[in-house]
Amino acid sequence: MQGRTGYMAYVADDFILYVFSLVIFGAVATVAIQPTWLLMTVFSALAYMLVFFIFKHGVKLDWSSIPLIIKESIYYPVVFYKELAPHLLILSPLYVSFALALLAEAFFAPKLGGAFWRHPFPYLAIFYVNFGVITLFRTFILFSHLRRHAFVQEFLENTTWKQAIKGIDIRFSIIHCYITGLLSHLGLLLPALAFWRFTSPTYFREAALIVFYLLLQSTYSYMKGLTENGTAIQVDSFYKWFTKNHEFQHNSRFYFTIFHGHHHDAIPSSLLASSDAGFNDGINRSLARLWFLNSVIVLLLGKQLNGNLTDIFLHQYIPGLFPYSRFVLEKRTHHAMHHYGSLRPYAAGTMPYLQYDINNGYDINNPLAQWFAETAGRYENLSPTLVANYTRPQAAYPFPSAIALSILFFP
Repeated sequence: MQGRTGYMAYVADDFILYVFSLVIFGAVATVAIQPTWLLMTVFSALAYMLVFFIFKHGVKLDWSSIPLIIKESIYYPVVFYKELAPHLLILSPLYVSFALALLAEAFFAPKLGGAFWRHPFPYLAIFYVNFGVITLFRTFILFSHLRRHAFVQEFLENTTWKQAIKGIDIRFSIIHCYITGLLSHLGLLLPALAFWRFTSPTYFREAALIVFYLLLQSTYSYMKGLTENGTAIQVDSFYKWFTKNHEFQHNSRFYFTIFHGHHHDAIPSSLLASSDAGFNDGINRSLARLWFLNSVIVLLLGKQLNGNLTDIFLHQYIPGLFPYSRFVLEKRTHHAMHHYGSLRPYAAGTMPYLQYDINNGYDINNPLAQWFAETAGRYENLSPTLVANYTRPQAAYPFPSAIALSILFFP
């Protein structure tokens, strides 16, 4: 669709682009996923998303989408390199530890014979733990939403979502939101699953990766020290990268529709949450941050388990429903405004990173933020102080143990 700026929602003209986004995800899933039952489940979920798009937005064949796909696909490696290059130094403990682990394995493997350490590491079992724990929690949220679907509909009909949910049974929108979260979560892990499938990690390599990575990352964090705001430099870098990348996506039809738009097509519930990622967002982020070079345990039971669970709590923008909006107000994240139609904040929504948007015109005490805080306070019986603090400038986001966080969860 010509003339659109500040992309926040799909329209019928995006049908070809949307289908292309599903094809990309399905292709990567085919390469990465071994169990047939899981791959068939993914294809079924993608089919649901396609049907839902048609019912919600309709279909208009915008043939200009095809040259756009060709052009942007050719240029994608350049965009990807621009995302990766600035972080090669920060990512150095990751790829250096991987190289050291391979060298150690090559040196010691002949001496180990048929020992336990040379056996394949069960990365799929660890994946099932990660995906299972988060999916179980997400499913509990799904049933709590379905049980109170009438409330969900009534609430959203009095918000900027009124037109978006019109004419569709709200239960289908809730299920769509749930599937969005599942696929977005999976997208974050697909590159690693594909990498492990074809590189066959062993117990020795896994142990060596953990030792080398923790040693190098802790040394790097100590040598670089902390940033001025007290946040670990790796955390600071991640959020700055996220903000710039997020702004770029919302100002590009191709990148919004193909990579990120799924995250905004679902109702503003924690069901959709997975590290602020759309389907192909997750794939791209995993590649650009070299997550596939991590140890299986560090990535799946450290970085991704923590990141996804936290993101679920930080995306509950329908107050009064589990897991509730209290956590959003306590952490003063203004990302809620973004899901209610405001382009800004592009940042994760918390101070000090919110300062980027404030410097570019975002008013932390805007009417939408006031409405959200007051509504959450009323539905969840929150203290007036907590509600009032939401729209007041605050100190830096209170990260726990900055060095430990940088080792276990970032980049």
